[in-house]
Order: sequence, then structure tokens, then C-alpha cells
Amino acid sequence: MKFILIVLSFLVSEIAVSQKTYSIYYSQVTEIADFTLQGQKLTHKINARLIFNDSISFFYFITPNKKDKFKDKKIIGDKLVHHGLVYNRNNDELLSEVAWPKKNYYLLKTEQPVFGWTFTKETKSLLGYKCNQAIWPNSSGDTLFVWYTNEINNIFGPMYYFGLPGVVLEVHGHKKNSLLTVKSIDVVPITLVQPDKNIPG
Repeated sequence: MKFILIVLSFLVSEIAVSQKTYSIYYSQVTEIADFTLQGQKLTHKINARLIFNDSISFFYFITPNKKDKFKDKKIIGDKLVHHGLVYNRNNDELLSEVAWPKKNYYLLKTEQPVFGWTFTKETKSLLGYKCNQAIWPNSSGDTLFVWYTNEINNIFGPMYYFGLPGVVLEVHGHKKNSLLTVKSIDVVPITLVQPDKNIPG
């Protein structure tokens, strides 16, 4: 009996380790085309957050000049985060939150974009993490430069940028001059749950 308890305790601890939850905050700065103020180009700034464990990720933007209302939550997924993205690695399903009448939000299955990444030999460090570069010249004439780290062994990233051999820490759009870059990376005591589809939040 004592042996069984020891084995069960070991298995529980292994599951807990494998389900380590990361919280990554990003800052995105985008130039507003054709607008200047005193000779300076205007920019739009917004913060965002990516939370993930081994199997599921949540991504959402934070309303400018407002506090992240999910910052101190211990469970995420039981309520919708409004205009967020949920990706389940186990069934390769991407869900997006859309507004509905009466200010309700619903989760709808979303088609995943297909990226034709070219991997380069360029490297750099972001917050102490060694990052590799991937490039995607898309059909709109823009070129995306993405920096990912395989020091965090997962495939998640902000917005639709996941599926690379490491977590995405920075995305630079050349044509639109948009830069989304990591601000902090933490391991957090948060439980992630798969939200129900089509349930108003």
C-alpha cells in the first residue's frame, strides 16, 4: 500500500511538472500610415498576453490605459477574455472569441493561416533567451520576421503565429512597420481549462 502511494505521488508530481504554465506579456507598436504629428509618425501602442501549458494557449490584447483584468486570475478558460484566441494543441483546433448581440461573446472555430516559413541562421537574445529567426514573405507584399526560442519547448505564440519549433517572442511586420515584442516571461500558478464552445461570456 505504501509503495502504491509513493507511485501515485510520483505520477502526480510528474503531471504537475509537465503542465507548467507560462505567462508572456508583449508590447505591440504599429505606425499609423500617412499620419504625422510635428514631423513624427504617429504610432498605436497596445499590450498583449499569451498564457499556455503543454496543451492549450490563450492569447488576448489588453485594452489601452486599462489594467489586465485577468492578471490575478488563478483559473483561465472558465470565462471568455473578449476578443481572444484559444488554441488546443491536442486536437489542433483554433477558436476565436467574437461579439454577439447584447454584448455576449462566443467561441467559434477559426481557420488556421498557412505560413511558408523560411528559417535563417540569424540568432539574437530576448530577455536572456536565445532566439532563432524565421521569415515569411506573404502575398500582400509584406515580410514577417519572427524570432522564436526553443529554450521553452513548445509551439505556441502570439496571435496566429504558432507551430514553429519554439515559442514566438517577437514578430516584426516590415511593410506596416509593426513590432510585437516580449516584455516579460514568467512561470505562474495558473490552471488553464478548455472553455465551452458557443457559450456566452
